[in-house]
Amino acid sequence: MGKYPLTLAELEALVLHVNTVLGRDNDLDCLPIKPPQRLYQAQKNGVLFCKLINRIKRGTIPSSKINKQVRNIHQALENQKLVIEGTRNIGCEIHNISAEDLWSGMEHHVLEILWQIIRVGLLSQVNIEEQPKLALLRKSEEDWAEFSKLPPEEPLIRWVNYHLRRSTYRGPDMTNFDSSLKDSVIYCYLLHQLAPERCNLSPLGEQDLFVRANKVLIMAELIGCRKYLTAHELVKGNPRLNLAFLANLFQVRPGLECHYSDMDNFRLTEELNMALSRCHFVEEERNVLLQVRREMSEEFKDTRKKLEDRLRELEIIKRKALRLEDENKHLTGVEEMHQLLKAENSLFQSQLDDMKALLKDSQATIKNQEITINSLKTEKEVLIKEYEDKLNELQSKISTISRKQTTMVLQKEALTYERDLLKRKHDKCEAENKRLQTQVDRRQRHVQQLRQLFKSFTSDKALAETLYGKLDFSSLQSINGKYKAFKFCQDGGPSLEGTKPQVFLLKDNFLFVFNSETEEELPKDVFRLDQATINEEENRTLQLRFTQKEISYFIKVSPDSKLKELQQELEASADWWTERTRTSPGSRFKDIVRTNMLTSGVSKTKRNLKLAPLITADI
Repeated sequence: MGKYPLTLAELEALVLHVNTVLGRDNDLDCLPIKPPQRLYQAQKNGVLFCKLINRIKRGTIPSSKINKQVRNIHQALENQKLVIEGTRNIGCEIHNISAEDLWSGMEHHVLEILWQIIRVGLLSQVNIEEQPKLALLRKSEEDWAEFSKLPPEEPLIRWVNYHLRRSTYRGPDMTNFDSSLKDSVIYCYLLHQLAPERCNLSPLGEQDLFVRANKVLIMAELIGCRKYLTAHELVKGNPRLNLAFLANLFQVRPGLECHYSDMDNFRLTEELNMALSRCHFVEEERNVLLQVRREMSEEFKDTRKKLEDRLRELEIIKRKALRLEDENKHLTGVEEMHQLLKAENSLFQSQLDDMKALLKDSQATIKNQEITINSLKTEKEVLIKEYEDKLNELQSKISTISRKQTTMVLQKEALTYERDLLKRKHDKCEAENKRLQTQVDRRQRHVQQLRQLFKSFTSDKALAETLYGKLDFSSLQSINGKYKAFKFCQDGGPSLEGTKPQVFLLKDNFLFVFNSETEEELPKDVFRLDQATINEEENRTLQLRFTQKEISYFIKVSPDSKLKELQQELEASADWWTERTRTSPGSRFKDIVRTNMLTSGVSKTKRNLKLAPLITADI
């Protein structure tokens, strides 16, 4: 039942249980927990679960060890370690969960711990030590020791089937907490059997399972047993909530009544079982003794058989001794023949001595030859070793020369590659140099042409009149029906103090100075920006200094974001003459300037000076 994650309905049921059990605890400021999702934050310090464990089994976690006022993470982790140790002490099965997991609020670990604690608390009453009447649920052929070791869920299932057998129910027995209870039939008969005065079988007439489940839960509420389970979870077959509902129902209305006659039967049955077990024990001892007797008789037979074999062997030895005596008598005639053989043996011995002497001479000769052979072998080994040493030396020299040759080849290839690379770079640089030189020559020719052209004009104002015609404020702004100038108001003069505001119009390379914005007013001064230096001063100020006329203008710009933009526009206009793509001297100069596309040296993007935007900078 614990192999899938808890649902929201299960979470709400568990949190409701916690709020009910610990609702009056003064050490828990987090109660009541609403909404249920606050459970993960409420349990972080570990105090909540420690209290819940001690409610199930008092003294499991000593109160002195619990840090009730948690001030840091270390105290919280100490409490969580006590929670894990306490859950194991009350019989929960906890795997792969640490104190850090609970402190960090990992949802599936927190819910698993909480379900295990509540499950043990609910099933603590389904115990033969707590409820002696559970003996009624023991099967007749079942041993008492085996019955006492059953898991708590099994007696709960037997309790349900016990009441079903005593009711009018004729369906299959309950075997689990999910599929057996989905249709609410077992619940209906069980509640009717436990409380017939308030619960009837009317819900069985409903075909809709949800409506039937809702009516069954209403009957459970009449007897005060509606907890944990909802109609939706009942129809879905939620095993956890079904287990909790049945455990609560068992605690409130167990319905197990044991009469004296039944108790006498139980006692006599127990005594009979004990007598039968003793008879079985005596029978087993008797079988063991018979087996020992059987084994001893077999050993006695084996010993007797071995003794008979030894007696037969003794008779055979006696017969052999008699036969040897007869053979000894026969050997006296053989003695004479032995003397003759001895004489022949001495003759053969002398011949053998001669052969031995000859053998010694042969061995001495062989030893001398072996010494000569050994000396030759030694000389051969020395020569072989010298040959191998020289061969190794030559091979090492050859390998060294080969490595050097390989290194030289690699170096030569690297140098060749580097030389080719440098040559390509050199050729590329020369081509780039030629291209740049061509551009410089073309620019110089353009500048020279412009200078020659400007000599024909007596002043900057005459040049401006040649380009734009009328120089009044209105004409400069409305050439071709569009605004063609930058307009900004500022203080003029050697400094910003004690000067009057003036109006400046920026048109291409020209700066026109007006005293006011009157339409027909002519400019007070006309300047070429390529003859000016532009510097950024303090206090949001730009300085334009015209060295030929020894005049400086200080321009105050607001807001600050327009300062850099205005400076870039001024510098782009100052480069107007030198950045043209082409120029042509003569009378067509005016038309060529107006149709020319220029490239700004600041932004590196193409600009059409005829369609410049309007920028206003206030004082």
